[in-house]
Amino acid sequence: MKKSFFSAIVLLLAAILFISACGGKGPDTGANTGGETKEAADEPQKKIDWRERSEEPRVVTIINREDPSQIFPEGQDIYDNLWTRRWKELYNIEVKTIWVSADYEVSLNLAIASKELPDMFYSNTVQFMQMKDANMLEDLTDVLDKYGSPSLKKMLSDEQLTTDTAMKNGKLYAIPQLSYGAVCNPYYLWIRKDWMEELGQPDVSTIANFEGFMKTCIDRYKIPYAIGMESSLIQFWASIPGWHGYPRDGGTRMWVDDGAGGIMSGYEMIPQMKEALATWAKWYENGWVRQDFATATWDNYVEDIVSGTTGMQYGAQWVGWTWFHIVENFGDNSYLECYDLPSVDGEAVHHPVQFLNWAYNVVTAGAKCPEALVILINDYIYLLNEATLAGDMTSEEVVPFNTNNMHHTTGPFKITFASYSDTKEVINAVKTGKAEFTTGYARTYYDELNKWITDKDITSLGRFVQMGNDRASLVTATRYEDAGLYLYTKAWGAAPQIELDLGSITDSTLNEGVTKIIMGTEPVDYYDQLIEEWRIAGGNDMKAAINKQFGK
Repeated sequence: MKKSFFSAIVLLLAAILFISACGGKGPDTGANTGGETKEAADEPQKKIDWRERSEEPRVVTIINREDPSQIFPEGQDIYDNLWTRRWKELYNIEVKTIWVSADYEVSLNLAIASKELPDMFYSNTVQFMQMKDANMLEDLTDVLDKYGSPSLKKMLSDEQLTTDTAMKNGKLYAIPQLSYGAVCNPYYLWIRKDWMEELGQPDVSTIANFEGFMKTCIDRYKIPYAIGMESSLIQFWASIPGWHGYPRDGGTRMWVDDGAGGIMSGYEMIPQMKEALATWAKWYENGWVRQDFATATWDNYVEDIVSGTTGMQYGAQWVGWTWFHIVENFGDNSYLECYDLPSVDGEAVHHPVQFLNWAYNVVTAGAKCPEALVILINDYIYLLNEATLAGDMTSEEVVPFNTNNMHHTTGPFKITFASYSDTKEVINAVKTGKAEFTTGYARTYYDELNKWITDKDITSLGRFVQMGNDRASLVTATRYEDAGLYLYTKAWGAAPQIELDLGSITDSTLNEGVTKIIMGTEPVDYYDQLIEEWRIAGGNDMKAAINKQFGK
């Protein structure tokens, strides 16, 4: 009996110490709840104020992505910056980054295999599903309930389908990062502003017109080729909606209506694919496409623009952040503006949209202080979207946290805000000069792009190209949404396991075959053989699983 009583006391003291170190305490509670009596435990739990600073320091480890587009203030870096200092000061949470990698997914795969994981990190869908099934992740259900801010909980409930993909047996194992919404999905044809002005704003709305424009630019500006491309072929895949085919949303495979009540892969839109391939093969033969694209990298693709090697490219809505240094070389009007994808027949182009969730923020099973994940995501939301409207911070105080891609340096402590309404508010403020906003994010966007308008601050050019004028990419994307020009994948949710297992492998096989066709080493009809090989290698099995999970 004495031994049992002594053991109980030891366990009770240990619990008190653990909660003091990792749990914090709610407002007006006095001591933490580690030593509650049975009667106290039966009382309703008092609300925890997530913003209350813990008296005991909390230390958590993370990993992060190395990104050259992130420009840190002097004396700061990915390990020690305005975000990590804020977390330490306000919440007594010290975030230690144990490694960063430019090949984040590859490095994380190695860490998962060796089970050498930090306390918290973010993963892609495949990695998350694997870790969830292997019971490698902490259950965050109670942590979110206790520490989640109303704003975080609302964002997750508003995107319930996405949130459901983070659950297993009714338990939550991740905080999805969500996405900016469909407005961030379109790809465009980007062309130098000064070139278009010098040439009298020629019409490039059709493939035929665009071909004439490429030839004109090569002749006039003495460029070696018109279109830069990298070995991943993202630029090729992004162009296919111009032929009304939808094989991929940029780099992600699409599942579309097969016309008979079922679902098929966008790769199986064979007439559209073959017509597009025939055109790209002609462009390559004419010398209009970078001839060594099969070995070209992303850096080569960006350098093509910055150096003036070419002045046009297919690209996503955010590429303006990658080549903004072009204005240092060729003047303030040399940046690129977006145009609708040229179409083969002049008809409106629809834009494919994948299942929208960018990543999963997770905690390794058994890690201490899992509430730190939720607290710092709460803070991310509060700082970027609420602090200025609440009057707690000025716009000038918030802008540094959202400039030079500083809002992408936070690792797993991040969630993404839908951009449609923010963009509408920003462009209205640009047109009218009336800075009236309902979110702090919109206010910050506006203040940031104005730094380019008023001061020609090069670090804000990317935001201006996204939101600062009628031809800005996100402004254009809101018009697509208003016009109903988005085509959503039929596989709206987490992919079945067989697609996770085989999807990237079969994609790579298709990439190899498509490269051969574009470079002319195989005829366009070779695509028929490619699709049959794709079906045998797993395409048919993936399609069956997709129809089972998402059909009807």
